[in-house]
Amino acid sequence: MSRKHRSTQTRFVKLEHWLMNTAAWKDLNATARQVYVEIARRYNGVNNGFIVYSVRQAADELKIGKTKAAKGFKDLQSHGFIVAEQHGAFHWKIDVTGKRHRPASEWRLTEFHSDRTTGIESRYPSKEFTRWPEIRDTVRP
Repeated sequence: MSRKHRSTQTRFVKLEHWLMNTAAWKDLNATARQVYVEIARRYNGVNNGFIVYSVRQAADELKIGKTKAAKGFKDLQSHGFIVAEQHGAFHWKIDVTGKRHRPASEWRLTEFHSDRTTGIESRYPSKEFTRWPEIRDTVRP
């Protein structure tokens, strides 16, 4: 990006009060909340659905074990804050087009609209966490 079009504003993660007042947020533990902040930190306004963040990265950055980091991701998914758009796998090498894929999962924050899909479903955020008690048992692992 040229200097002319660069933003002079500093970047930050915004946690809205309405989000933190939901039953789903209040039910999250501190690890899941911090994982959410780290995923949200990687959201730049145009990459929702393509946010790359792995359990290993979370474990390293948050100074926790991989099992605890994985539980943080699972809790965020079961509470409806994040959706895995592309599941990562350690064995991925090259796709059918010959391009190398990232082994980490790609995440979408349900608080914001999706940048991955086109059409009516991507224009509005799904905010699945607002319906958390109902979706609690329907999330796939």
